[in-house]
Amino acid sequence: EIQYWQQQLDHANKYNKNYYHYPYSSGHYNKNNHKNYNALKTADLYFNLGQAYMKGFQYELAIDNFTKAQNSWQKQYGPNHVSVGRSSDAIGLALLRQAQSLTKKNNNNNNSS
Repeated sequence: EIQYWQQQLDHANKYNKNYYHYPYSSGHYNKNNHKNYNALKTADLYFNLGQAYMKGFQYELAIDNFTKAQNSWQKQYGPNHVSVGRSSDAIGLALLRQAQSLTKKNNNNNNSS
């Protein structure tokens, strides 16, 4: 899954975000009614890549991608949009899981000493 979203993002960036396959479009905007369609779709790709990294327990990379999505959404929509909130929630969860993972790892190291 990580590879799929990374390929989609690489493709979008390579071709100036003019075209890429995006199978899960929610339809809440389209390129005819929003001047920043490509930036928003790229933000969606960053968010989905972040979700894939979460599933792979790669929290630092997840946080990085969620932050990129959040910055783009905030620039396009402002700070009070639901997408910005969704990304804040995802960042918070990734930070929590990262801390839990580090705590578990430290506890395991202490028990094996």
